[in-house]
Order: sequence, then structure tokens, then C-alpha cells
Amino acid sequence: MRIGIIGAGLTGLCSAYHLSKNHEVIVFEKTNQLGGLASSFKQGSEFIPKHYHHIIKSNTKTLEYFKNFGLLGNNKWRRIKMRIAVNNKKYDFTDPVSLLRFNYLSFKERIHYGLFGLYTLFFLNPKKINPELNAYDWLVNKIGKSVTEKIFVPLYAENKFGIPLNNINAKQFATRIKSAEFNVKFTYPTKGFQSLINEFEKRIIKNEGEIIKKSVIKLNAKNKVITNKKKTHEFDVIINTAPIPEFLEFTKGLPRDYSNQLRRIKYCSAISVCFGTEDFIDDHYWTNFFKERIHVLIQHSLLHDAYDDKINWVLRYGGSEQDLKLSDEEISEKYLGVIKKYFPNTKIKWVRVFREKYASPIYDMNYVKNKPEYLTPVKGLFHAGVAVTYPEVRNCNSALKSGEEISKLIKGFSYLV
Repeated sequence: MRIGIIGAGLTGLCSAYHLSKNHEVIVFEKTNQLGGLASSFKQGSEFIPKHYHHIIKSNTKTLEYFKNFGLLGNNKWRRIKMRIAVNNKKYDFTDPVSLLRFNYLSFKERIHYGLFGLYTLFFLNPKKINPELNAYDWLVNKIGKSVTEKIFVPLYAENKFGIPLNNINAKQFATRIKSAEFNVKFTYPTKGFQSLINEFEKRIIKNEGEIIKKSVIKLNAKNKVITNKKKTHEFDVIINTAPIPEFLEFTKGLPRDYSNQLRRIKYCSAISVCFGTEDFIDDHYWTNFFKERIHVLIQHSLLHDAYDDKINWVLRYGGSEQDLKLSDEEISEKYLGVIKKYFPNTKIKWVRVFREKYASPIYDMNYVKNKPEYLTPVKGLFHAGVAVTYPEVRNCNSALKSGEEISKLIKGFSYLV
């Protein structure tokens, strides 16, 4: 078959790798870089991820590809330190001793929070949660109103998605906290995620697949035709891995009801500021900020100290659409001003700013009704990527799994095209 794949993120590259073994494949990527949210930038002679990435034990698909491609290297597994920063104070909260000192919460609230942590570790089964239940009501029932509003409203409603907690789906929310990142060991591949992206590219080309970068395309879904730079490509199968709002912008020929369904899906933007420092800021890998312009600080070099400088990211998710049109200098000043506020001795050597208008689907209460499936109403047109993997957590692991899933679907059910 002749297969067109839109988007060269991990899902697009993974599916192209598998399908190019037996079919004629062309991948269209709108930028001049492969990897999507997993892509890197060059700082001196080093490739550094644009956005934070790591691997935990449950990311079995990610580990599988790194191991099979011989890219994991002599990586080390580490337990990380996490905390909350609010009102110019920093609070550890991920172990029993730290929890007792977590005076952002009252003593009673700390007990409730600790018991909830044990519940999520040993008893929580997200599959049993009613898909019609919202995260706020579910949390209030499990942990009480005060802890919900002090911890989870700022952490997820304000920071992560920028919508009220009672509009976030409880099933997906529970799936996310079940991943229990605070209680597992982390690692980072010695050769970085760029090595996986490069290996996919090399193997696709070896299979005689084609990757066209800087592709501004138009898609006629009904006829399965992609137009790029006035050149027309006809396909038997088209796989879309681009964010749904972008897909709707460049696509015509969809049934009206289906197009209207997809338009109801909302996306969250993200801004990532990567910066180098002379020394570690401190010994905490992950800091969540409440009531600040930034939402997360990740000290990458505490996990993977292989660069000339110490590498860090600060990120903003919910509400970051307000900052998309700001200059790099304005974003750096506002975001790193928070770092200077909490860590006044930090010496910053360089800064790079990255914007993602459609970083992640928002799993609101209506998402399950409107979400795309692998199969679409248009014969031969498919979706893949994190938009279809609900209620899984949006990460590199789910992106790779989706790339495999769509490949198997097309290989096993050729009558669908």
C-alpha cells in the first residue's frame, strides 16, 4: 500500500518505521526537525531536549525501543526529590518524614493527604471510576474539600489544564496520579531521546521510506490526496498524528458531523524555557509552583549530568496561551524571575524559549464523547497519537504505543482501506 503519515513526532516515526518494512511510506513534517515534543536543540556541540523527558519503570514501550535499538547505554536509575513551592516557601511532601513537616497543610489535612497517597498506591483502580464523574467531586469524596482545593486545584486545574477541576474527567485524572511518579525510580537514556529519533529516521530511510520536512500541506480526506508545495501525492492510507486543531485547518472532505465533533476538542498550550546554570540549583529534581507564572522546575542534570552546564527547564501549561505572543526576552524575564525569587543565588548562563500551541488535549468531561478513534468515518483515513490514547497519560510511552497500534491495525485489517 502507499501510506502517507502526517507528523514526525514519536507516533509518526514509530508507525513509519513499522509500515515502511512492507509498504511505500511518506512522512510529512511541517518543521525542519523530527521528534515533535521529544525533539532537541543544539547548544554548542550538545543536543538538549526542548522539553523535559525522563523514563520510569512503567514506561515499558519506551524502554523496549531504546534497548532494542541499543541506545539505552549505561543509564542509572535514581529516586528523585519532589516538592511544592508557594508563597516564597518550599515544601517537601513525598516521604513520611517530609509529609509531617508539610505545614502548608494542617496536621489533619496531612493525615488525609498521606492516607490518600497510600490509597492511590495500593487500592486505586482508575478503570472502575465512572467516566461521567468529575475530578473535583471524586477528590472531595476521597480526600476532603480543603486538601482538594489547596493541592489539586492549583496542581491540575490551574497549572496543568487551566480549567476548573470539576470540568476535568476523574477517570483520566486518576490514571495520571496512579502512575505515582513520586514513588518510583527515574532514568534518562545515556544517548538522549534524540538518538531514538535519529534511529527511527535512519531505519525508515533504509526501508526506502521518505521523510519530507518543512511540509505545509493540504489534505483532501475524501480522495486521500496530500498537496505539498504544489506537488500532489495520492495514497491508499493516510495516518494523521498532528494535533486535531491543526488537522482541521489543513483538511477538507470530512463529514460535517465528524468535523463538528472534532472541533469540540480543546488543547492546552505549553511554554518551555530551557536554561543552563553553573551549578545545581539545589538537590530537588522536580518542583511544582503554586500561584506563580511558572508551574514546574525540572533540574535535568540531577538525572543526567552529561553536559558542560547544568540543564534545567521551567514550564507553564494552563494559561500559557496568554504568553505565546510575548518575545523570548519577555518570557525569560517573567519565568526566570520566579527562579530568582525562590533561588536568588542561581547563576544563569544561557536561555532558550520554546512554544507549543497544541501541546496536549484537555481531558475535560466531554472529551470521551468527542475524542478521535484510530478509525474515522472516512475510509482509509486514520488518527494516531496521544489524542486517541485516552485515558492513558500523555507521554513518550503512549505516543510510541500508539505508533505500534496503528501499524498493527493497518497491517491486520487491510480491508479497512
